[in-house]
Amino acid sequence: MIITPKFEKVGGFSDEYVWVENSKGVCLLDKNEEAFISLIYDKVKYVNHGILGIKNDSKWGMVNSLGEEVLPPVYEHIDDFHDGMSRIEQNGKYGFVNQKGKIIVPVNLNYDDVGHFDYGLCQVEMDDRYGLIDKTGQEVVPILYNRIENLGQDLWAIKRRDKWGMVNSLGEEVLPTVYEHIDDFHDGMSRIEQNGKYGFVNQKG
Repeated sequence: MIITPKFEKVGGFSDEYVWVENSKGVCLLDKNEEAFISLIYDKVKYVNHGILGIKNDSKWGMVNSLGEEVLPPVYEHIDDFHDGMSRIEQNGKYGFVNQKGKIIVPVNLNYDDVGHFDYGLCQVEMDDRYGLIDKTGQEVVPILYNRIENLGQDLWAIKRRDKWGMVNSLGEEVLPTVYEHIDDFHDGMSRIEQNGKYGFVNQKG
């Protein structure tokens, strides 16, 4: 898609449309550079998956590729989509919406910090302790670990005090927290270290 260089800002949106900005405001253009729909907002940003973030009076919302508002601009922050979910923040609390702008996890997650979803789970933090929630907002791994890292599969390394273990996407313990190190998976195997000696585990632990 080629757009004549006559706009102050141009951003990708979909295969059919782009958003452009000039002194008159922001609008969506089709392949013929015809205005598809005008967007009366202060600022826009491409989120992904055919969703455009829109800002009005310091608050963010979302419109789809038809220019239809799918999430009203009432949020302090909206993020890119990860694992089909976008994190939103309102009044210091967090929630998540899907790619249609539907709120999946209500904006009542009251944590110090909330991460992004990977393999169906999201890391949350409270008082320097970490846990994992699912896409319903329920804690599947309690907030009692010093550190949590995704291992590149639907498995997470968990650290308690100075030892590492492993849990799966159901929150079930796959390995107890007795290891000095647990590495990412490569070719279906993860290297583990205990008492200065090494071994390997598969994705079932």
